[in-house]
Amino acid sequence: FKSLGNRVEEEEEEEEEEEEEEEEEEEEEGCV
Repeated sequence: FKSLGNRVEEEEEEEEEEEEEEEEEEEEEGCV
């Protein structure tokens, strides 16, 4: 069960990172 919990946490972290990257790209486009 521990391994499954770790996998879920890792997936959530990856999703958060992707969202942050998208936000940064939008900000860069707005500055230009």
